[in-house]
Amino acid sequence: FIGARALAELPAPELLKQARRIEARGAVETAYRALKAAGAVFRHGVQHGYCESDPTRDLKGAVALPVPEHRAAVTDPAKLGELLRAIDAYQGTPIVRAALALAPLVFLRPGELRKAEWAEFQLDSAKWTIPAARMKGRLKAKLHGPAHLVPLAPQAVAILRELRPLTGAGRYVFPNPLTPDRPLSENGVLSALRRMGFGKDEMTGHGFRATARTIAAERLGI
Repeated sequence: FIGARALAELPAPELLKQARRIEARGAVETAYRALKAAGAVFRHGVQHGYCESDPTRDLKGAVALPVPEHRAAVTDPAKLGELLRAIDAYQGTPIVRAALALAPLVFLRPGELRKAEWAEFQLDSAKWTIPAARMKGRLKAKLHGPAHLVPLAPQAVAILRELRPLTGAGRYVFPNPLTPDRPLSENGVLSALRRMGFGKDEMTGHGFRATARTIAAERLGI
């Protein structure tokens, strides 16, 4: 609706109108992110002389902030036992099975796990070093922050050693089966969880972090 127009021709009310258009279809988070992205464009425009100000500054609070939603996660120890046994018995592809088995051992976000690269692993010393650029965080942290060190349990090392003959010649630990030069899609683990009988309101790929955090605190006192 506004992409072909010059930055200097776009006042705050016009931007708000377009954000409201997005908001009206129920995409509250998208409306918020659209204004945030527009602000970055306008700041670039100010710096390079395309416009004199960033009109999104006057729209703070005009669009509702998205309400954070907790990802579904198994937090009952007995139910977790069912999940781990289901993963152990999973009959899908070796790549997806390995990703599933590793998820509850490393407590990472799904994207950090599925984009794992063999060059990041030191299996003999049981370490996984993830560059800051691959971690969630602000741009400054991604550019200049320290790497994230993940200690690997013996079970995790065993999973990776078993997988290495299958995918070790490539870049990714969990390559996409159709295009090996890309990582496994985000639906790989999700689809496997659904096939194992865990619904979207029970468990997600991101849920392994909540599982670890909740059980560590409430059951293990850690």
